[in-house]
Amino acid sequence: NVDGSGFHQLTFADRDITIPNAADFGNLETYYHYNDLFPAYLADGRIVFASSRYPTRAHYDERASYNLYVMNGDGSGLHRITTERAGLLHPTPLPDGRILATRWWNQFNQPANAGIYNRIDNANHDQLLPDGTLIYANPDATFNPATGMLPGGTEIREAPNTWHLMVLNPDGAELRRFVWTPRYWWSLTDDAGIYDTYAATQPAPLLHNNHLYIAYTAQTDSSMVHTTLKTGIRIGQPEVSMMAANTTPAIAGLDYDKAWGDGDESGPYALHPWGLPDGRILYAQSREDNSLPHSGTYQEGFHFYDLQGSNLRYELYWMNLDGSAQTPVWVDLAGIGLPTADVMDAKPISPRVGWTSLPDAYADAPSDDPLWGNLPNDLPQYAFSQRGRADILTATIHNPNVYANAPLDLPYVNNSPPPGSVAYAQVWVDANQFTGAYCYPGENGWPDWPQPCDNFRQDNQVRAVLWTQVSVDAHGAFTATVPADTMGFIVLRDVFGRAITGWNRGYVSIAQGSAYARPGEVVTCTGCHMGHVSGSLDTNLAEAKAGWTNVAPYAEASASSIYDDSFLPANINDRRGWVPAATGAEPFQDDSNGWISASGHPFGEWVELNWPRDMLIQRIRLVGPPPSGGDWDGFGQPVEDGDYYVRAGLLELSLDGQIVASVNVGRVHALSDGGTTITLPQPLIADHLRFKIQSVHGRWWWENVAALNEIEVIGRAATPTSATLQHVYLSFLRR
Repeated sequence: NVDGSGFHQLTFADRDITIPNAADFGNLETYYHYNDLFPAYLADGRIVFASSRYPTRAHYDERASYNLYVMNGDGSGLHRITTERAGLLHPTPLPDGRILATRWWNQFNQPANAGIYNRIDNANHDQLLPDGTLIYANPDATFNPATGMLPGGTEIREAPNTWHLMVLNPDGAELRRFVWTPRYWWSLTDDAGIYDTYAATQPAPLLHNNHLYIAYTAQTDSSMVHTTLKTGIRIGQPEVSMMAANTTPAIAGLDYDKAWGDGDESGPYALHPWGLPDGRILYAQSREDNSLPHSGTYQEGFHFYDLQGSNLRYELYWMNLDGSAQTPVWVDLAGIGLPTADVMDAKPISPRVGWTSLPDAYADAPSDDPLWGNLPNDLPQYAFSQRGRADILTATIHNPNVYANAPLDLPYVNNSPPPGSVAYAQVWVDANQFTGAYCYPGENGWPDWPQPCDNFRQDNQVRAVLWTQVSVDAHGAFTATVPADTMGFIVLRDVFGRAITGWNRGYVSIAQGSAYARPGEVVTCTGCHMGHVSGSLDTNLAEAKAGWTNVAPYAEASASSIYDDSFLPANINDRRGWVPAATGAEPFQDDSNGWISASGHPFGEWVELNWPRDMLIQRIRLVGPPPSGGDWDGFGQPVEDGDYYVRAGLLELSLDGQIVASVNVGRVHALSDGGTTITLPQPLIADHLRFKIQSVHGRWWWENVAALNEIEVIGRAATPTSATLQHVYLSFLRR
């Protein structure tokens, strides 16, 4: 109760499961204990919390995985709603009934040319896999998987290990990314999940003037769960359209400018924000106190951990949404016999008027017992399972178009693979294989412990298991049946079974996540980029589902001339440009240059797109620069000449050198005015596009030039990809 009475325990150490291979390599000692953390009330009176009850560990640093659980207010009906390999922490309800949480995105299965590899493959020397993948030596950072190089020269980057803010329903369904938290514009297109500035934890909803903001804790060294040091509180707004608007500094505590720019990581630090009913933020902030202890120990099961001490105490403050009026909140610690204690993670006790709850659409409660997980015992890695293939519960993954790209008003979402390049989608499952938790080689005559290490394979380092491979159709669609409540990821491959690489603003065709789906759930992922669970295709989803997308990025751009190397023709198909901001704070969320011709050449200049394969084209959108300002702030100068724009031009489509369509085009508008769209009477097959500028109005810094900001071409591959079944060669290294 609010007055402290009625205090009683709700969860207990009463889990009844079987640990597979319990007697081997510390499995029982590692997985028999668990923690329940971060409870929060839902609007219907149920409680959501994070727990390590489900026995698995993250790929990084041997840390226990945390998943979300829901129970009734009296502790009954306790069940797991997520199945993550790394973790979901800090759950908190949103006004619409969904749950906001921190997701530790940690997936160390790396893409190989025809398979995958993981930490188990680390070695002191370079290794060449049978599929031609080169794994680089990794003798000094074995807590990470090695990097490498695919045949053809594509570098395999470091594996993702970062923190995102996610949202899901109280039954675990509809998991998706909710708030993008980059600090700087230069990191907006960084979707690698490595050393980006997307790290975010401890989210708290805040309603201000009926608008939802999310306060959260950031940490400038991205260590997150290691320490409370180097923390600051930042503010974000939901959805991918607000990505650029969220590049704001910390409003309390340590910001990246001070830590990175000035090289000063000193406090004060701030964390644990929470929204108050009046729109202010309650949080904890540090101050120096040299009387505090500097060290200690903590026991978890059979493991002992050294604690980091400091001369800092955390006290309560509140502040406004913009960080102003930071005011201490006095708490009488001496009156309760704890005069030097930290005061952190405070929550207001107040009515949440108008907040709603969501009913469970998926009622099946997954078992925490690995013997009764949804993996069949005909997979050798899961022979301990008590379920046959016909006994497991399943879900469906559907991608209607792996080639779908985000619209031009989302310039920072990177591109999907080239149309027509994907033949197969592989689903890999990554549930714990219980091969062993630890083994320590003996030294100086002492034996290995707890048993001989010759056959030891650490369970959070082993490779994932191939579940299925399905064909991808000519429109880029595939559907796969997958084990429900089982972590997994997807790799896209060409007709020869190779990972796809090397496209414009792309990496390797691996969706390197660790997702799950509830029994009976149909998870629809469109495209193959960070838009998988981002909503980045919500505005053109119907078109993407029909197989159409912007194919311009896959063409080679050329031009009749350029002003200089700042205005190359490649700027017209990079899905970047002068993109209006989602809010009124700034006029543009992107200010990338377009193409500008040589000075003195405003008429007769052209730009071209040449595709390496035939495209079926439906429509074209030409986007001009801003009529005033824009590149180097020069369009519409001098003012007396008026705004700059292309007044007339000729658009031509060709196939094998023969013109198949020719369209006269009038004024070309800027993206802020929607651009200028040319819809063909019927889709045409073409491999070449040319736009010739015949007339312009205005000048650019007193110079007569032709200019264009972007070309969008809605199309798809003209010919289907061969679906001849290929053998799958899995990576194999003997240890």
